[in-house]
Amino acid sequence: MGNEECIYLNGENKKQSQKLYEDVFSEDGKEFVDYYYENIGKRNKILAVKAAGKGEDGREICGMLHQNPHNIWIGQAEIKTEYIYAVAVGEAHRHKGYMRRMLGMALQNIYTENICFTYLFPVRRGLYEPFGFGYVDSLKTTECEKSDTIKRKNEGGKLISDMDEEMDWMETERFIRFDCQKRQGIYLAQTEAYLKEWLELARKNGEQSNIFIYKKQREISQKTVKEKAMGAVLKIIDGEITEAMGDAEDVKEAWVLWKSQFVRSQTERVGGDIEDKTVDMLPAMVRILHLETFISYLLFPGWVNVSFFIEDELFPENQGVYRVREGKGKKVGGSCNRRMHIREFTEWLFTLIPFRIQDQI
Repeated sequence: MGNEECIYLNGENKKQSQKLYEDVFSEDGKEFVDYYYENIGKRNKILAVKAAGKGEDGREICGMLHQNPHNIWIGQAEIKTEYIYAVAVGEAHRHKGYMRRMLGMALQNIYTENICFTYLFPVRRGLYEPFGFGYVDSLKTTECEKSDTIKRKNEGGKLISDMDEEMDWMETERFIRFDCQKRQGIYLAQTEAYLKEWLELARKNGEQSNIFIYKKQREISQKTVKEKAMGAVLKIIDGEITEAMGDAEDVKEAWVLWKSQFVRSQTERVGGDIEDKTVDMLPAMVRILHLETFISYLLFPGWVNVSFFIEDELFPENQGVYRVREGKGKKVGGSCNRRMHIREFTEWLFTLIPFRIQDQI
């Protein structure tokens, strides 16, 4: 360790880290990286370690960590968080403690901003555990169950693509939010802006991405008047469903319709052997920074009745006794013999509260 400094890059200086990004994450194409720095770079934070090197000022960026802002839906609430992304150290500068230094500084920054929690998708789990990150197991969501008898029951149903003029983004956002609130758990706020950026990022990365909404026909009251109401939303990359929102039967209908319109030829029979369709969600790690606030947003299963003393050496304000009872959790006074580190508590908590965030820039 010499004259290195760990600083946040501002404005155009953020692009000084682009070469390191391209070197370390070479699987990301040039078009994608350019788009990322031109768009995401306008609103994110990039923390960098600068050391002696070949830069204009006699120094070069040898490590970086990106903090990308997102809004999150938790039940009825919408809160802000930061996704830790593109954590990297140049090959010639590794094993010098730069990554630990950046992580410690980033967590302090996020904590100071009063953000309840942060998350990342780790390459090496052990690197983040000493900082109190808890591991969230990979989740699987069944999109379409196997069936030999599924047919198109709703001949009036219609599938609309994001490429169609009929696409109603505001209605789509409302539908997704309502569906997420029903399911509970933690989701990225899938606003119109988010969905459009999701499509663009995938396409810049050379992937074929689409969003489809399924409009089903339904009767209004007891009259014969009918209308088309939104039943499901499918997010698809390279022919694979990455996420589906809506009731199970409507998702099945949408999937069958998608298969018939966009995969199979018009002469093939709709329905038939529907394979079991599951989506592996990337395992994440979560660091809770303001536990008392974070836990107040959550709705626990009603049967949970437990108390813990939480230990947190990095953020002592989190320490104390917490009780979960009648679906809600809060910090309480008194003592408790059941002690748990913040990392262990996070892992326990997310066995009860689904973490539904997938990898997103």
